[in-house]
Amino acid sequence: MADHEFRIETDSPAKDDLMFWRIVGHEALARPSAYELTVLSKNKALDAKDILGRAFDVVIEFQDKDGGKHERHCQGHAVRFVRAGHVGRHFEYRITLRSWFWLLTKRTNSRILQDKKILEVLDAVFEDSPIKRFKKTKAGNVIGTHTPRRYCVQHQENDYQFLSRLLEDEGIYYWFDAHDAPGTMHLSDASDLAHEKLPVDGTLRYMPSDASEARHNDISRWISSRQFDTGKQASRDSDFKAIKKKLGATIDVKDDHELADFEEFEFPGGYFTGDDGENRTKLRGDELNARRDRHWALTTWPDVTAGRSFKFEGDPDGTRNGDYVIAACTFMASHPGYESVGASMAVTQDVRTAMAEVLRDDAVNADTLQVLEDLIASTPMLNTSQPGTSAFLITAIPLERAYRPPRLTPRVTMPGPQTAIVVGPAGDELHVDDHGRVKVHFHWDRYDESNEKSTCWVRVSQPWGGKGWGGYFIPRIGQEVIVDFLNGDPDRPVIVGRVYNDDQPIPYKSPTQSGFKTRSTPGGGPANYNEIMFEDKKGEENINIHAELDMSRSVERDDSTKVDRDQSVTVKRDQTTTVVRDRKLTVENNDTTSIQQFQKLTVGQNQDNHVVGNQTTHVDADHALLVKGNHTIDVKGKRTDSTGGNEDRFVKGNQTIAVTGNMSQKAARMTFEAGHIEFKVTGANSINWDGGAAPYTAAFQKYSLLSNTHINMMAVGDINQTSLGSNTTVLGANTSGYIGNNTEANLGMAQSTFLGMSTDNAVGLAMSNFLGMQIENTVAIQIISVAAIGVERKNGDLKEAPFHILKAGAGGGGGSASPRVDKLAAAFSAVSAVWGIYTGRAGVKATFKQYEDAAVQLREAANDPACESVPGLKGRLERMANVADARLEQGRSLAGSHFGTDAAIGAGTGAAVVGGVGGIFGPVGTVVGGVVGGAAGAVVGGPLGAVTRAASSDAGDQSDALKPLDDGSVPPEPSPANPAPQAPAADTGPNSSQADGPTSEPDGPNSSGSGEP
Repeated sequence: MADHEFRIETDSPAKDDLMFWRIVGHEALARPSAYELTVLSKNKALDAKDILGRAFDVVIEFQDKDGGKHERHCQGHAVRFVRAGHVGRHFEYRITLRSWFWLLTKRTNSRILQDKKILEVLDAVFEDSPIKRFKKTKAGNVIGTHTPRRYCVQHQENDYQFLSRLLEDEGIYYWFDAHDAPGTMHLSDASDLAHEKLPVDGTLRYMPSDASEARHNDISRWISSRQFDTGKQASRDSDFKAIKKKLGATIDVKDDHELADFEEFEFPGGYFTGDDGENRTKLRGDELNARRDRHWALTTWPDVTAGRSFKFEGDPDGTRNGDYVIAACTFMASHPGYESVGASMAVTQDVRTAMAEVLRDDAVNADTLQVLEDLIASTPMLNTSQPGTSAFLITAIPLERAYRPPRLTPRVTMPGPQTAIVVGPAGDELHVDDHGRVKVHFHWDRYDESNEKSTCWVRVSQPWGGKGWGGYFIPRIGQEVIVDFLNGDPDRPVIVGRVYNDDQPIPYKSPTQSGFKTRSTPGGGPANYNEIMFEDKKGEENINIHAELDMSRSVERDDSTKVDRDQSVTVKRDQTTTVVRDRKLTVENNDTTSIQQFQKLTVGQNQDNHVVGNQTTHVDADHALLVKGNHTIDVKGKRTDSTGGNEDRFVKGNQTIAVTGNMSQKAARMTFEAGHIEFKVTGANSINWDGGAAPYTAAFQKYSLLSNTHINMMAVGDINQTSLGSNTTVLGANTSGYIGNNTEANLGMAQSTFLGMSTDNAVGLAMSNFLGMQIENTVAIQIISVAAIGVERKNGDLKEAPFHILKAGAGGGGGSASPRVDKLAAAFSAVSAVWGIYTGRAGVKATFKQYEDAAVQLREAANDPACESVPGLKGRLERMANVADARLEQGRSLAGSHFGTDAAIGAGTGAAVVGGVGGIFGPVGTVVGGVVGGAAGAVVGGPLGAVTRAASSDAGDQSDALKPLDDGSVPPEPSPANPAPQAPAADTGPNSSQADGPTSEPDGPNSSGSGEP
């Protein structure tokens, strides 16, 4: 095989001073390429500043079997420069090269990235780094779904570690191109599609090392390894938004060997949804699969490099032929020598040391590194430095097996809690979500401003957390909080406490005071707060509760408050207390209630006030008491009511005053006004007006006086009655007795009409004085009896009597008048006869009307509710009304048959007139008038006598029926067993008469009057 050509391409100022001598390199998936370059220089003092950080590209030129020239590149940046020693007339220098991605190990940072996909995170870090000038990436083979990371934290880790662990977690790997685009970083998550064939020849053939001639693309050694590994991968996680939902996934990647079902369980799985958990578990399964099979092949063909694929042929047993991906390539190539450098003068560095250096961070062989080191040690071309030699040891994995990078980069673990400042939108005092989370700004965050975008929503630990209950205090914007991290993961912060600082000082200056003090928001000041404060200073212990505005207490069962000394409650406005059931208030000493304005007490049912001692109520203004039901005042002792002014009482219903002892009412003037007044006295009674000569007046619209038995009226002086009209209806006998004088004065006409008998008895003196004329008409017989002495004194006496009978009394008889006087008397007699008959007829009609009105009034009185209070009175009034009806019917019957015809009246009138005329013209006329008048008198006198007897007899019978019993009770109501008394039938014969009326009883019912009732 022809020797390779080497050249160094660099932007270093020392480029012309550098002579290639040897390169040891390692290229692998998921890791930057590493090279140890040894150069020779005639310059004994190369300056490190001309080397370090400079880009170097070691180009290896080689030929294919047809002599075509090809190049493979070893590109990197100088990260270490070592002056080793002399090699002949040259000086030996060692330069360590690394791919540009490795340079990120030299930048440590802390930052927060939110809602970015993995490739966006890479770009953000690259753009914030000095490597952005020469970084080259190609991510077209990242075809999987990678959800944005809601919250991604880099904390005190270099950019290389930060990006490496994210790429490993997402199942994305990379490699650096050594052919078409030297130094370009290729990224992929699809190993079956991303890897192109080797550019010169995509097939590598097996050719044993002892073969006669090795071809360019032959493999002289092929070693395979398979190891016992885990057969399952399971993970679990949780999401506080669905805490009861079990997040977890399992994947089975068992191999076909014995005991292949061991499981790898991981918590937390690093996901928050079920779909994300399934995807991540599949990645972990691919990761397990990718590390099971390892194949190593040795060749001198420089075309091989990591990230390319090839087809393997010529396997002795044929079981390993197939397509493979070069996962890693470890090689050594040396210059054949310079004329100025003897071939026997080897460089001082041991090749195996260089190999160990480049393999130190290998990811592909991490779990089989010992196998790889043994292969290197057993391959002389890889552990010696013979000039002009080269060897390439590749690590191959089957192309059909999905490759995922092993997660070798450790996750940063937060060393402990940190403090941060709560942040939010400008001008706000509170910024919290529905889960009680807030946002904070860490002191180490150099990128984000202190606003609502600083961090993710961070959960807040509370004193107690239940299902809608527990303790809840939200940190406010500007407060300093203590932030810890679940499982030490910087991506999962949680607030576990709060601390004060100079900007947020403690609320209490005294060390004996403690408590909770809030601040009103928004816009609240130091004077606006709610507080529960405890003062523990000895002798001054106190608990103070302050509510800035409203305060509510809710006790679902019992509430007890005990105060050993005084208690004060001050309510500056309204107070409402509602007790659904009973309330009991006990004051063992005094109780004082002072109400400056209005008090209203409403009791839904009963109220009982019990005052053991005295009770005094002072009302400086008006006092009103409204009782819609009954009102009872029970005073066991003496009661005194004193009213300084007037007193008005309004009783819409009935009022009853019952006094078991005496009752006295005294007033300067007393007025009784009622629609109906009833006085009921069960025992002996008297009404005494003791006012001297002052008059007593009772005024009524209508006045009725009812008595179940008798009414007695007595006056030491006069009894005067004045009325516009007066009617007196006596159903029984009527007796007027005067011990002294009886005087009747009529300004008009005094008329008395009697259907029965009228008797005036005077024990002493009866005197009738008439200012005008007195006319007495007797239709029948007038009897005047003088028991002792009859004295008549008349200035003039005109008297005409057809029959004049003088009955001698004690004092002798009378004399006869002169003829002239007789004539005048006859004339007056005729006129008075006519007038008497006319007025008698009118009087009878008026009497009928009185009976009719009396019956109506008696029934009205019987229906008066006042009668209910007097036993038997209603029945008696009804019987009296029946008597009035019977009298009316009897009178009308008699008057219609004997007195009601015009012929009878005419006869009587004619007889009187003729008799009167006869008297005027002489004795003959007198005789004739007397005969005719007597006949007329007989015709008229018979009916009148019958009426008189019937009325007197009926009145006596009815009076007996209405009289009270001896014990004061009233006879029973009429019934079939006890019929009411019947009036006897009147004798209507033409000769019937009754000389004497019924005997008057001193105790009979009395009623007098005339005119309208």
